[in-house]
Order: sequence, then C-alpha cells, then structure tokens
Amino acid sequence: MANEKRPDSMERITTPALANAFIEEEVAKVRAQVGDKKVLLALSGGVDSAVCLALLQEQGYEVTGLYLENGVSPDGARDAGAVADRFGAELIVTDIRAEL
Repeated sequence: MANEKRPDSMERITTPALANAFIEEEVAKVRAQVGDKKVLLALSGGVDSAVCLALLQEQGYEVTGLYLENGVSPDGARDAGAVADRFGAELIVTDIRAEL
C-alpha cells in the first residue's frame, strides 16, 4: 500500500476466526493462480517471506526458495537458509554483489 494505511474497507484481524478466514481467502487466490504447479518464492530472509513459505508448504505446495545475496543484509542468506531448512524447502542462493 502506497500510503501505508489500511483501507477503511479492510477489516482488522483481531480473532483467530478472522485470521483463518483471511488465510482461506488468500489460499484460494493462490490456488486459482498457481494450481498444482511448483512455486518459486523469493526469500528476503525476513518474516513476511518466511510466513509466505510456511503457508505455501502447509497447503502442500512444493516450494523452492530463491535468495539473492546483495550484501545489504549481513545475515540474509543465513536467515533465508534457516527458513528453508525449517520448512523443508530447497533454497537457491545467488550472489549478485558483483552485478550491482
């Protein structure tokens, strides 16, 4: 979101039931777009991409993580590797520092 403000029409997730409803809606969107194909997911080493990987794995998708080592995050590759290991995903790490 460009202005970093939740739209008034978006319900705040305050209960497990609302969280589950949100997850179900998002999973349906992923299923419509991905179907039964494998998923290539860019990992940042942070929480958002880790949660995305966990949710995809939980739904039975075969996920391969891709981490681009750009030198900005000193622990990025290690963190991305830990996420991939935790959820049993393959991880591809590509060092792009020389390209920048």
